[in-house]
Amino acid sequence: MICDDIRVCLVKLEVPKKTLVDKKGGHSKYCIDNPDRNIFDLIDFETCVYNDREHDTKCDFGILTQENIFYIELKGSDVKKGVEQLLSTIADTRKCFEDKLLKARLVVSRYPKPALVRQTKEYKDLVKIVNQNLIITQNIHTEKI
Repeated sequence: MICDDIRVCLVKLEVPKKTLVDKKGGHSKYCIDNPDRNIFDLIDFETCVYNDREHDTKCDFGILTQENIFYIELKGSDVKKGVEQLLSTIADTRKCFEDKLLKARLVVSRYPKPALVRQTKEYKDLVKIVNQNLIITQNIHTEKI
């Protein structure tokens, strides 16, 4: 079951700062700001949880805190594909985090035509699932946890 795979892939961290980058060489970055050194778990969805599965539509990382699960996708300019990856990973794994507030973060190196993306069914579905907790930013996003 996927929840067991996630538990195996959890990496406990207690660091003040952590930067996540796209392993495929992209330029987008997700920075964790943790000044109180709260313990959190890093989940590598792409290369650990889904490593042995034929599953092209998954997001890169998850950050698990006491209250939240952040789904993180680092992308070039294909915002629609990034939204699909977040939506797919949340659909696969949300049962593993029933007691957490779901949040989605998409960091892209370029954000072409944002108005067109917001009109897609996938975007609207994602916004609904994460209860408006979706942030799409360009180049870098810093999250205080």
